[in-house]
Amino acid sequence: MKLSGDWEKLAKKLEKLATDTPQKVGMTLKQVAEQTIKEVKEETPADTGQLRMGWHRENGGSFKQMVYNNVEYVNHVEYGHRAVYFGKDTGEVVPGVFMLKKTIEKLEPIFKDEIGSTIKAEFE
Repeated sequence: MKLSGDWEKLAKKLEKLATDTPQKVGMTLKQVAEQTIKEVKEETPADTGQLRMGWHRENGGSFKQMVYNNVEYVNHVEYGHRAVYFGKDTGEVVPGVFMLKKTIEKLEPIFKDEIGSTIKAEFE
């Protein structure tokens, strides 16, 4: 069966969408992850710089990017912890900085717009 007229254009457009869109969305996701790392580094407190340098991005498969920090004490800084001196609990609590949470809350609307624009551009 042969398509004619507008159907041929539609078929070509759908073929192009199937190949180009995933690549463009993947690139946008990588850019989003890199921007997240940049912003979270700025929010991360620095004493030795080790915690800031610990932020990384990893490809988690199709349409998935993982931003992580594997420094041993990152959770204590992010969420807070009890203050312990010389093995004894002082009863004080060191509040969390919430650098990743703040960064995600700040950038989420921007990223949704970027991903949406990338997908929308493919259908125009």
